[in-house]
Amino acid sequence: MPEVSADTRALRAISHPLRLRIIEELRSSSQPLRPQDLAQALGEPGNVVRYHVSTLHRAGLLVAAEPPAGAAAHERWYTASPQILNGARSDDSDAPTAAAFTDLMRTIHLRHADALRAAELTGLTPTHHADGTVWLLEEDAARLGPRIGELAADLRAASARAAETARITGAPIRRYSYLLDLYPDSANGLPIEATGERTPHPARE
Repeated sequence: MPEVSADTRALRAISHPLRLRIIEELRSSSQPLRPQDLAQALGEPGNVVRYHVSTLHRAGLLVAAEPPAGAAAHERWYTASPQILNGARSDDSDAPTAAAFTDLMRTIHLRHADALRAAELTGLTPTHHADGTVWLLEEDAARLGPRIGELAADLRAASARAAETARITGAPIRRYSYLLDLYPDSANGLPIEATGERTPHPARE
């Protein structure tokens, strides 16, 4: 999931399913890519991909990269900018930024849901999915939150190993996507009766 600064233009630029896939493809690549490489990897028309690459470049989310040795001089190569890291965050200092961030998160979650369903229908394995709502003590939330970061770090390390193994041995590799979030779903804690039954929320009485 891309992390972008609280720049409204950048947030809006990436709040498009194909642009999000372009960013993800570049982040997972061990080398810069051309628009035609991205079009082939994503199965999209070349002219459409070039347009979205240009949009991302103008927004500062892609940067021009040095071409590999032997590349044609007229070819343009890109990589994700240093601005793209490992998550998504928002600065709600103004309404347009908050709205753009909401659009980005909606795009990310819908894309993951569609891709997961497509993998299940195609019979690709393994697929693992978990979601839900849980009640936690503050100390448990504080303990479990970093474990999500640790899992994400393990996945990135495994991705680096896969790329290196494929480069050396030619072993086949497949791209996997994941989405991990843990966040408070309410502003206030909710007291629990000694019986274990939840105390009615004042707004729902």
